[in-house]
Amino acid sequence: MSEFLKEPKLKFCDSDAIFQSDGDMLYHSDYLDADLEIKSGFFCDLASIPLHIKWAHREGLLHDGMFRTDFLYYKDGVLTEITFCQANRVFVEAMAAKEKPWWLRWSFYSMVSTIGYFSWHKKMMNWHPGDEPPVCGNVIKIEA
Repeated sequence: MSEFLKEPKLKFCDSDAIFQSDGDMLYHSDYLDADLEIKSGFFCDLASIPLHIKWAHREGLLHDGMFRTDFLYYKDGVLTEITFCQANRVFVEAMAAKEKPWWLRWSFYSMVSTIGYFSWHKKMMNWHPGDEPPVCGNVIKIEA
């Protein structure tokens, strides 16, 4: 069963709607038959989903991680690269795991499958805005 095994809290950073994970994320994907991990301290924009929408933040963190040039996961004991299509499919799968409605899953899938191409492999996992990590504020709670 696809599910989030570990869910981090997020810190809002003082820089262009950037967030930082405050803890590791671990997601099991049935589609890939693998566990995917995003390490604590990861900076992202949550799949460019505005904070006030609150519909797919865990999934957005995962999606942003999969879009990085150096994202790898273990498949049958071998480090494996993820493809653009796989990353988008896992995004939808993760939304389904969190019981998001079908119309939301597929509208987001359409968006990341088209516009998302311009963000594919543009940053590395250790990217952060500016020369220094931004100052991040209080940890925010993400509702289910």
